[in-house]
Amino acid sequence: MLEQAIIIEKGIPIPEAGAKTGKWKNVLNRMDVGDSFVIDLDKTDVEKDRVKKSSIVSNAAIRLGMKIRTKRISNLLRIWRIQ
Repeated sequence: MLEQAIIIEKGIPIPEAGAKTGKWKNVLNRMDVGDSFVIDLDKTDVEKDRVKKSSIVSNAAIRLGMKIRTKRISNLLRIWRIQ
């Protein structure tokens, strides 16, 4: 029954990468190895916000062929470019 409800479509273009990663690509492109920056985390749910923001920045770095390291410090997320 489930198979009948799903319609497979061909020729639908894949959209460009989202604006969220685009913003971070611009920041990462301006960094040299060893540089870092800080993102303020949402005070109501620090851990959830850390995971979300870390993931978005990590995906942007991967697309640029860079490596980053992240560290939560209180309500801040520090991100270093390591390669």
